[in-house]
Amino acid sequence: HLMTRQLLEPIGTFWRNADDPEDLPLKCLEADMQEFGERIAELAKVRKVMYFLLAFKEGAEAANLSCSIEFLPEK
Repeated sequence: HLMTRQLLEPIGTFWRNADDPEDLPLKCLEADMQEFGERIAELAKVRKVMYFLLAFKEGAEAANLSCSIEFLPEK
């Protein structure tokens, strides 16, 4: 489905190095996150409901996940 493919490709990559403290925020490529945000905002104009696919790495579980997406009007 084109809308789903537009949102999921390319994927956003988040990581934390093995020696990073637990309270250190996840790292990501800023340009990828900007593009991901733009794609989400564009799809929000088209759809009234949005679905998100989350993949968990080994050892991660939904009970430990906390995230939010905020839409702000352009100025």
